[in-house]
Amino acid sequence: MLLLVAFLTVFSFVQSPPSPPSAKAAKMVFIDNESTWTNVPPNAELALPASGMREVKRRQDADLVFRFTRVAKPLEPTTNGGPINIVIQNILVLEVLDKSGTAVWMGSEVVTPPSGDSKEARARYMRSFPAGKLVTRFSKELQK
Repeated sequence: MLLLVAFLTVFSFVQSPPSPPSAKAAKMVFIDNESTWTNVPPNAELALPASGMREVKRRQDADLVFRFTRVAKPLEPTTNGGPINIVIQNILVLEVLDKSGTAVWMGSEVVTPPSGDSKEARARYMRSFPAGKLVTRFSKELQK
């Protein structure tokens, strides 16, 4: 009996919960950008049409809230015989909340800096920014 309880406990942590019906039926999304990156909302908006959802400007009109936050994670310091270098890895987190404020999904992506200052480099950076990738990942999860 103890073995069965242990197995069920481990299995419940491995299996991800199904998306609630309210999330699958959602059509209106409010984008709450707490990340401080100004390109999060427009990048997330680019991915919305493919998901079948659209952005609303008032939180109370939304079926879901896409809350974007930023996490700064210091990587291992390096010296290479000179001054100590500490690299900070920036991570964009998307937490999807239903109308009651309950988290129904969470994902994250590492943000890489732009590869140049040209107009083309900025356009590439905007298209590849992780906000859209996270919205797309969430919408694919809903299709399962």
